[in-house]
Amino acid sequence: MAVLLLFGFFYQKIFAITFDEDFACAVGVNAERYNLMLAVVTADNRVAIPEEEMRVAVWQNRRTDDMRIFSKPTFLYPGEVVFMDTPELSFQGGTEWRWADTRSISSVKFGAASIEFHEPFYHYTLPIDRQARAYSFHEDFNGGEWVETYDRIDDTETAADYAVVHFSFAPEDPSLLFTHDFYVIGDATGWEPSSANHLTPDAQTMTLAGQCLIKQGLHNYLYVARPRKSHAAPSFALAEGSFHQTENDYYVAVYLRSPGETYDHLVCFKKHNTLKTPDEFIAAL
Repeated sequence: MAVLLLFGFFYQKIFAITFDEDFACAVGVNAERYNLMLAVVTADNRVAIPEEEMRVAVWQNRRTDDMRIFSKPTFLYPGEVVFMDTPELSFQGGTEWRWADTRSISSVKFGAASIEFHEPFYHYTLPIDRQARAYSFHEDFNGGEWVETYDRIDDTETAADYAVVHFSFAPEDPSLLFTHDFYVIGDATGWEPSSANHLTPDAQTMTLAGQCLIKQGLHNYLYVARPRKSHAAPSFALAEGSFHQTENDYYVAVYLRSPGETYDHLVCFKKHNTLKTPDEFIAAL
């Protein structure tokens, strides 16, 4: 049974985040999603009305466009507030992140099909990406990037130039090309869906294509999609597929507002990795 626990101590309060995959399956929760269980325990029993005094924010990796903010608990016990089995704590696992290596303009590294110079930038063209049919683990930055260049030996981290990276994606269901909007997301391309990271469909090749101006380095990226004219957060499942066992980072922030106060106190902030964080982790903030 995979159980993840995260404890933080602040102002005599203990915060715990738990995930139990067996529990999720047993109660009928979609096991293709990662389901968090959050318990907030106050040592001094000072939170009387959680809906009015407490705010919890949870997000996956750095996807603030899909941030969940809530305050209504599932269970309320003396000195303990429990959040579980709610849509706000159920996330698409997605899949492991793709890699783009733009560290060198003199040779093609892994993840690039060609490199050409068109004034004023070098252009990196990536191979056509396709949806994975099964989950496969590999190390990644969870959407992050590492700015670096191999073209300068004196200052590899600050001498990196900008390059145009060309992305292309062939969804498993070609009909989605004309009913959904697709985006490429990550630190390098941006997490919020916008015209800058939007992909354009090509009816002849039945693929999507887009380009982004990116600093040289190692970059993670993934494709997401949402129905056209929708304002919902784009979905991994519609583009890349979703697997609950995918390694991800989850961030949790807990705010308290005592009666009579006009602002929120940030009382706990934690980053939790689904594979790298020990089953029991205790830290003082």
